[in-house]
Amino acid sequence: MKVKYRLPLIIVFMSTIPIFIIGIIAYFLITNFSLNNYDMILSNQSRAASKHLEDFYYEQSSTLEYASQLEINALYLDSYNNNDEATMNELQQSVKDILDVTVTTNDYVEESFLVDKTSRILSSSNEKTVNKLLTDIYPYEPYNASIKTLNVYYEIIQEKTGKKILMFAPITNKKNEVVGALIQKINLNYINHYIKELKIGTLGYLYVLDYNGNTLSHYYDDRVQLAPKNEDRVDNLLKLINQIKDNTLTSESDFFDYKIHDRSIHAYYDTIPSTGWVVVSAIPYTEIYAKSSQLLFYLFTTACVIIIVSLSIGLMAVKHIINPLQYISERIKKHCIW
Repeated sequence: MKVKYRLPLIIVFMSTIPIFIIGIIAYFLITNFSLNNYDMILSNQSRAASKHLEDFYYEQSSTLEYASQLEINALYLDSYNNNDEATMNELQQSVKDILDVTVTTNDYVEESFLVDKTSRILSSSNEKTVNKLLTDIYPYEPYNASIKTLNVYYEIIQEKTGKKILMFAPITNKKNEVVGALIQKINLNYINHYIKELKIGTLGYLYVLDYNGNTLSHYYDDRVQLAPKNEDRVDNLLKLINQIKDNTLTSESDFFDYKIHDRSIHAYYDTIPSTGWVVVSAIPYTEIYAKSSQLLFYLFTTACVIIIVSLSIGLMAVKHIINPLQYISERIKKHCIW
C-alpha cells in the first residue's frame, strides 16, 4: 500500500485506539462500581426496612400481650364460663371501655374484641360482632394455635378495604388456665406509608411479601403482577415465593435477578424472622448501568468525530505534503543520470 493511502489510516488508528482502550477500561470500572454501589444500597434499604417493620410488629404484639394480661379480662371470661351473671354485668362496661380505648388511642388498631374458649365474641369495639363466633368471621387456626401455645399469633386477612393483620393473644386466669383470647385487627396504613416513602434511585422500589409469598405492601398502589408474559422470566422470583411458602429459604438474605414486564431487575431480599415476612428491594438494570451506557454513547460519538477529523487531517497531509514530495521525487528520478 502506498504511503499516501497508509498515512490517513495510521493517523486514524493512532488517534482512536488509545481512546477505545481507555474508554473500555473506564466502562468496565464504572459498570463494576455501579453494581457494587447499588448492591450496597439495596441491601442497606432492605435491612433497614426489615428492622423497622420488625419493630412495628413487636410494638403491636407487645401492646396486645400486655392488654391480654389485664386482670379484668380474665375475671370477665371466668365469670362468663362460670355463669356468674352478676360479676359479668359488673365488669361488662369496663371491658368494653378498655377495648374502645385501644381503638381510639392506637391509629393502627381498627377493632379489638374478647373471645372465650369456644371462639364466641363476648365483647368488642364493634357491636356488630358481639355474640358471633370468631370462626364465622375470621380464620380460626391462629386463635387455636395461640391458646394452645400461650403465644401471640397473627394471620393476614383480606377485606374490601385491603389487607389487615389479625393478631391473637391468649388470656389465662390465676390458675394459669386458658379462658379465652384478646384479638386485634390492625391495618397496614403505617407499613404502606413507610414503604411508599422509600425510594432507590429513580426507578427502584421496595415491597414486602408475607409468609405465604403474597404481596403485603408495595411501593406502587397496584399489586405486583406475578403472572408472567411470554417474554418474562420470573423463575427466580417465583422460586423465592415458593421458598417463603414452604419455609425453605436457605439464606436469611441474598441477591437475585428476575425479568418481569420485559425489564431485567436486580433485587435483594431480607427476612423478618419474627413474622416470616420478606422485604425485597429492587431496581432495573437499566438504571444501574445508566452511567456506563452514557459513557459508551459518548465514547462512540467521540470516536466517530475523531475518525472523521483524522481522515480529514490525513487527506490534507496527503494533498499538501505527500503529493508534493512524490512529485519532487518523480522529477528527480526522471532527470537524474544514473
